[in-house]
Amino acid sequence: SSVKQIQTDELNSRLNTDELIILDTRDVEEFNISHIDGAVNIDPSKPDTKLIEDKIQERKNYPITVIAYCSIGYRSSMIINQLQNSDISNNYNINFANLEGSLFKWANEGRPMIDCERRTTRFCHPFNSVWGKLLKYDLRKTN
Repeated sequence: SSVKQIQTDELNSRLNTDELIILDTRDVEEFNISHIDGAVNIDPSKPDTKLIEDKIQERKNYPITVIAYCSIGYRSSMIINQLQNSDISNNYNINFANLEGSLFKWANEGRPMIDCERRTTRFCHPFNSVWGKLLKYDLRKTN
C-alpha cells in the first residue's frame, strides 16, 4: 500500500494535539541532536511496535494519526509502510502518514526543534556527507 505524505505546515499546525503520535525513526545519536518536541524515538532497523501500540492505547480519542519522519523520508516511509501492514493497523482506527521532506525540510524551514535535554535548537544531524547536502550548511551538527 502507498504511504500518505503530510506537509510540514500541516504537522506544525497540529502539534500538541491529542490525536497525534509523532515517530522519529532515526538513530538515537541523530535524535539527541534535535527532534520535534513530543516525538517518540523508534529504532529504524527494528521498530518497537509494542511501544507504538502503548502510545496508541494511552490516547482516548480516535481516530489517531501516526506521523513518522527521519532525515529525508526514506526510513520513515518504510516504517509507516510496515505499520500500515501490521496488526496495529487492523486493531485501531489510525491514519498513518510520512512527513514529506522529513526533518531536513522541517529544519531548513526554521521550524521548532529541541535536543535531548529539551533545549531549543536549530541544528540537525546531517546523517551522512551525501544526504547532509540537502540540509542547510549552517544547520548541520554531528555531536
